[in-house]
Amino acid sequence: LQATTLAVDTDGDGGYLYLGDAKNGRIVVLDKNGAYKYQYRVSGNTLRYLETLTIGESPHMLYFIAANRLYAAPLPELNTP
Repeated sequence: LQATTLAVDTDGDGGYLYLGDAKNGRIVVLDKNGAYKYQYRVSGNTLRYLETLTIGESPHMLYFIAANRLYAAPLPELNTP
């Protein structure tokens, strides 16, 4: 089963939605208006096995579980115009 997962980042002024798209092996970042901002991919097929994701506020990190493993990555600051 390849489901889409969702996390909300309220850090900063704008807030962002992180959509885990296991079918396409990526995590898509949208601003509060639904406009595309960025996407994350990793080498191999790791994100095709995405189970869940969340955003940590301090430190500002993206955490996700894929194929029964926990991954963590620092999040860059995304500026909303």
